[in-house]
Amino acid sequence: MARIFKPRYAVRRMVTGPDGTKRYAPVLDKQGKPVYRETANWYIETRVNSRLKKVPGYTDKAATLQLAAKLVKQEAHRNQGLIPEGTESLTLPLEQHLADWLEALKSEASEAHARQQHTRAKRVIDGCGFDLWRDIRREKVAQYLARIQLDADGKAGLSRRTADFYLQAVKQFLGWLVESERAPFSPLANVRRKKKSKRAKYILRHPRRPFSDDELRQLIAVTKTGNEPARISVKKDGQTWEVTEKELDKLPPDIRPHVERMLGGTGPIDIESLETPSPWFGGEPKEPRLPGRIRPDLQKQLEKQQQQLEKLQKQLEELKKSLEQIGPAAPEQGVPESPRKGLKKSAPKPPVKEPVKEKV
Repeated sequence: MARIFKPRYAVRRMVTGPDGTKRYAPVLDKQGKPVYRETANWYIETRVNSRLKKVPGYTDKAATLQLAAKLVKQEAHRNQGLIPEGTESLTLPLEQHLADWLEALKSEASEAHARQQHTRAKRVIDGCGFDLWRDIRREKVAQYLARIQLDADGKAGLSRRTADFYLQAVKQFLGWLVESERAPFSPLANVRRKKKSKRAKYILRHPRRPFSDDELRQLIAVTKTGNEPARISVKKDGQTWEVTEKELDKLPPDIRPHVERMLGGTGPIDIESLETPSPWFGGEPKEPRLPGRIRPDLQKQLEKQQQQLEKLQKQLEELKKSLEQIGPAAPEQGVPESPRKGLKKSAPKPPVKEPVKEKV
């Protein structure tokens, strides 16, 4: 026998806390007690698949009584095995369909992905209170996804992107029911993800940023001498690690990628801190001091340029010696140097024609 009733709920309102966070708080009466109200719809408490369940009815009490009688009749037919042909799968609980869907997913994808999708879809279905296929309502799914994004009990809710993943998992499950001919259609087929407004700004729930160059220099120091392996010194949380480039496994996991980036030469190199050798006479060239190890191809290019620079320096020394042996060149005799040398020559003046006298 089923019974109908109107459940009561506590009236709540949105309040802003001292730290600026918003939350729902119960509305109190003059005596300080919570205010309760009854729902507009009637509800039916009956057994569905041998499980006690609350089924929403209508605002009309008579119509709700008719629906309760129909549910009781269906439950009796189900217990007696008098289910119409073609509707057996619709009367099965969604929990059984979820178990079958999990086995189908394992055959098509990895076990980790299959369990993740199954867990997400099951959480939404259980959170909405769906037992049978006919209980699925898109409004309830939307309300549940909005509710799990709110902060509760001091814990941050899910992000909008994660809530979209939950919606995608439920839609995939319902689509599988249609493909396997277990349901005539998907109640969430036309549900789309909410599009982000152009004016809306993304809220960074967990803002992250990479280490700056100054922070990396304070944490990591790389020393390279000749052909010996580079030595790395790392300081973090009061601890110090002294390893070589062949012992990177001993470093903390969060610092190891930054050290590998510095050893690989992909990180930024401060050009101003490099000491370049003098390209002219007077002093032997010095090796540049690099903040870390550079790539092998760049090292070969630097060595090649160093050899070319030394060769050019030797050629200049030989040319200087040969010029000192020859001495200064004397100017040729009889050919005075033009004082106007280097100036542009003016164009020659055209000849002046004499007037022609006519004979009388």
